[in-house]
Amino acid sequence: HRRRREVQHDNGSLAFESVRPPPPASSAAYIVFTSGSTGRPKGVVGSRANLAWYARAKREGERISSESTLLLASSFAFDPSLGDVFSTLSAGARLAVPVAQMGAEEGTHGLAGCGSPAAVLLHDLQSAVAASRATHLCTTPQLWQTLRWSPCSDANSSRTDALMLPAELSSLQFACVGGEAMP
Repeated sequence: HRRRREVQHDNGSLAFESVRPPPPASSAAYIVFTSGSTGRPKGVVGSRANLAWYARAKREGERISSESTLLLASSFAFDPSLGDVFSTLSAGARLAVPVAQMGAEEGTHGLAGCGSPAAVLLHDLQSAVAASRATHLCTTPQLWQTLRWSPCSDANSSRTDALMLPAELSSLQFACVGGEAMP
Protein backbone atom coordinates (compact mmCIF):
# COMPACT_ATOMS: atom_id res chain seq x y z
CA HIS A 1 0.00 0.00 0.00
CA ARG A 2 1.62 3.22 -1.17
CA ARG A 3 0.80 6.76 -0.22
CA ARG A 4 1.42 9.93 -2.17
CA ARG A 5 2.95 13.15 -0.99
CA GLU A 6 3.26 16.54 -2.55
CA VAL A 7 6.79 17.74 -3.32
CA GLN A 8 7.76 21.29 -4.23
CA HIS A 9 10.81 21.55 -6.48
CA ASP A 10 13.37 24.37 -6.37
CA ASN A 11 11.82 25.96 -9.45
CA GLY A 12 8.44 26.22 -7.66
CA SER A 13 6.67 23.44 -9.54
CA LEU A 14 4.64 20.89 -7.62
CA ALA A 15 4.68 17.16 -8.13
CA PHE A 16 3.42 14.05 -6.40
CA GLU A 17 5.53 11.05 -5.56
CA SER A 18 4.71 7.64 -4.20
CA VAL A 19 5.87 6.97 -0.67
CA ARG A 20 6.32 3.44 0.52
CA PRO A 21 5.47 2.92 4.21
CA PRO A 22 8.36 1.76 6.38
CA PRO A 23 8.73 -1.99 6.83
CA PRO A 24 7.32 -3.47 10.03
CA ALA A 25 9.59 -3.56 13.08
CA SER A 26 9.47 -7.35 13.00
CA SER A 27 11.00 -7.51 9.51
CA ALA A 28 14.60 -8.62 9.01
CA ALA A 29 17.31 -5.98 9.30
CA TYR A 30 20.32 -8.27 8.89
CA ILE A 31 21.55 -11.86 8.86
CA VAL A 32 24.68 -12.87 10.73
CA PHE A 33 26.26 -16.22 9.96
CA THR A 34 27.69 -18.12 12.88
CA SER A 35 28.71 -21.63 13.79
CA GLY A 36 27.59 -21.05 17.37
CA SER A 37 28.13 -23.93 19.76
CA THR A 38 27.26 -26.57 17.15
CA GLY A 39 30.17 -25.97 14.77
CA ARG A 40 27.70 -25.98 11.88
CA PRO A 41 27.21 -22.68 10.03
CA LYS A 42 23.77 -21.12 10.28
CA GLY A 43 22.23 -17.73 9.61
CA VAL A 44 20.71 -15.80 12.50
CA VAL A 45 18.14 -13.17 11.49
CA GLY A 46 17.99 -9.92 13.46
CA SER A 47 14.82 -7.82 13.29
CA ARG A 48 14.63 -4.07 12.81
CA ALA A 49 13.13 -3.74 16.31
CA ASN A 50 15.95 -5.73 17.93
CA LEU A 51 18.62 -3.75 16.09
CA ALA A 52 16.98 -0.48 17.15
CA TRP A 53 16.81 -1.68 20.78
CA TYR A 54 20.44 -2.84 20.71
CA ALA A 55 21.62 0.47 19.22
CA ARG A 56 19.66 2.51 21.77
CA ALA A 57 20.90 0.42 24.74
CA LYS A 58 24.51 0.68 23.55
CA ARG A 59 24.19 4.40 22.85
CA GLU A 60 22.80 5.07 26.34
CA GLY A 61 25.06 2.63 28.21
CA GLU A 62 28.24 3.90 26.57
CA ARG A 63 27.08 7.54 26.52
CA ILE A 64 27.49 7.95 22.78
CA SER A 65 26.33 11.43 21.80
CA SER A 66 26.43 13.63 18.72
CA GLU A 67 29.84 14.85 19.97
CA SER A 68 31.31 11.32 20.02
CA THR A 69 33.63 9.59 17.57
CA LEU A 70 33.65 5.79 17.59
CA LEU A 71 36.59 4.04 15.98
CA LEU A 72 35.23 0.91 14.29
CA ALA A 73 37.70 -1.74 15.41
CA SER A 74 35.76 -4.88 14.58
CA SER A 75 35.08 -6.56 11.27
CA PHE A 76 31.76 -5.94 9.54
CA ALA A 77 31.35 -9.74 9.65
CA PHE A 78 31.49 -9.69 13.47
CA ASP A 79 28.04 -8.99 14.93
CA PRO A 80 29.20 -6.41 17.54
CA SER A 81 30.08 -4.12 14.62
CA LEU A 82 26.31 -3.70 14.08
CA GLY A 83 25.96 -2.17 17.54
CA ASP A 84 28.98 0.06 16.94
CA VAL A 85 27.70 1.29 13.57
CA PHE A 86 24.02 1.81 14.41
CA SER A 87 24.47 3.22 17.93
CA THR A 88 26.93 5.75 16.51
CA LEU A 89 24.86 6.77 13.50
CA SER A 90 21.60 6.93 15.47
CA ALA A 91 23.27 9.34 17.92
CA GLY A 92 24.38 11.57 15.05
CA ALA A 93 27.97 10.81 16.07
CA ARG A 94 31.00 10.27 13.85
CA LEU A 95 31.99 6.75 12.82
CA ALA A 96 35.71 6.46 12.07
CA VAL A 97 36.56 3.52 9.80
CA PRO A 98 40.32 2.99 9.62
CA VAL A 99 41.78 2.61 6.16
CA ALA A 100 45.36 2.72 4.97
CA GLN A 101 46.39 5.38 2.53
CA MET A 102 46.52 3.74 -0.88
CA GLY A 103 49.98 4.18 -2.33
CA ALA A 104 51.44 5.23 1.02
CA GLU A 105 55.17 5.58 0.97
CA GLU A 106 57.35 2.90 2.50
CA GLY A 107 58.13 3.90 6.04
CA THR A 108 54.60 5.09 6.76
CA HIS A 109 53.63 2.00 8.73
CA GLY A 110 54.43 -0.31 5.78
CA LEU A 111 50.81 -0.23 4.65
CA ALA A 112 51.31 0.72 1.02
CA GLY A 113 48.41 -0.54 -1.04
CA CYS A 114 46.72 -2.24 1.92
CA GLY A 115 43.26 -0.81 2.54
CA SER A 116 42.08 -3.38 5.09
CA PRO A 117 40.84 -1.86 8.39
CA ALA A 118 42.10 -4.93 10.25
CA ALA A 119 45.61 -4.48 8.82
CA VAL A 120 45.64 -0.82 9.85
CA LEU A 121 44.53 -1.60 13.39
CA LEU A 122 46.80 -4.60 13.86
CA HIS A 123 49.71 -2.50 12.72
CA ASP A 124 49.02 0.58 14.81
CA LEU A 125 45.81 0.92 16.82
CA GLN A 126 47.36 3.80 18.71
CA SER A 127 47.83 5.93 15.59
CA ALA A 128 44.29 5.13 14.41
CA VAL A 129 42.81 6.23 17.75
CA ALA A 130 44.94 9.40 17.81
CA ALA A 131 44.29 10.33 14.15
CA SER A 132 40.53 9.86 14.47
CA ARG A 133 40.38 11.58 17.89
CA ALA A 134 38.19 8.62 18.90
CA THR A 135 36.16 9.04 22.08
CA HIS A 136 34.87 5.44 21.97
CA LEU A 137 36.58 2.17 21.16
CA CYS A 138 35.34 -1.43 21.44
CA THR A 139 37.98 -4.01 20.63
CA THR A 140 39.46 -7.39 21.49
CA PRO A 141 41.94 -7.91 24.33
CA GLN A 142 44.63 -8.87 21.81
CA LEU A 143 44.28 -5.58 19.96
CA TRP A 144 43.96 -3.56 23.19
CA GLN A 145 47.34 -4.91 24.32
CA THR A 146 49.02 -3.29 21.31
CA LEU A 147 48.56 0.17 22.86
CA ARG A 148 51.77 1.66 24.19
CA TRP A 149 51.13 2.57 27.81
CA SER A 150 52.97 5.24 29.81
CA PRO A 151 54.11 4.97 33.43
CA CYS A 152 51.65 6.68 35.76
CA SER A 153 53.11 9.90 37.13
CA ASP A 154 50.48 10.46 39.83
CA ALA A 155 52.37 11.84 42.80
CA ASN A 156 49.56 10.72 45.11
CA SER A 157 49.96 7.07 44.14
CA SER A 158 52.30 4.73 45.95
CA ARG A 159 52.03 2.18 43.13
CA THR A 160 55.06 1.83 40.94
CA ASP A 161 53.44 -0.53 38.41
CA ALA A 162 50.52 1.72 37.43
CA LEU A 163 50.17 2.57 33.74
CA MET A 164 48.10 5.14 31.88
CA LEU A 165 47.23 5.94 28.29
CA PRO A 166 49.65 8.35 26.64
CA ALA A 167 48.60 11.97 26.12
CA GLU A 168 48.04 11.41 22.38
CA LEU A 169 45.05 9.23 23.31
CA SER A 170 43.46 11.75 25.66
CA SER A 171 40.35 11.90 23.45
CA LEU A 172 39.40 8.34 24.49
CA GLN A 173 36.51 8.48 26.99
CA PHE A 174 35.15 4.94 26.78
CA ALA A 175 36.76 1.61 26.01
CA CYS A 176 35.11 -1.81 25.84
CA VAL A 177 37.26 -4.94 25.61
CA GLY A 178 35.83 -8.39 24.84
CA GLY A 179 35.02 -11.00 22.22
CA GLU A 180 37.79 -13.39 23.21
CA ALA A 181 39.50 -14.70 26.33
CA MET A 182 41.08 -12.04 28.49
CA PRO A 183 44.84 -12.55 29.05
